[in-house]
Amino acid sequence: MEFLREFGMSIGHCGGMALCASCHCYIIDDPLSSERSEEEQDMLNQLYNEKDTSRLICQIPLESHLDGITLQLANS
Repeated sequence: MEFLREFGMSIGHCGGMALCASCHCYIIDDPLSSERSEEEQDMLNQLYNEKDTSRLICQIPLESHLDGITLQLANS
């Protein structure tokens, strides 16, 4: 989330607390959807455009096994 904000994208209004969904994205090539927390799932359930592959960027951990995943911003 911070990386994208540095490039001028308007996301992360809640500071990464999974409260605003401004960083809603779709995971294109990695099955991260099963790793949602209860708080993240609650926020995603409120969205009209939620999919099985939806995640909040602020809730995706920066871990080496995720290097190279492809995301699509939900509002794009």
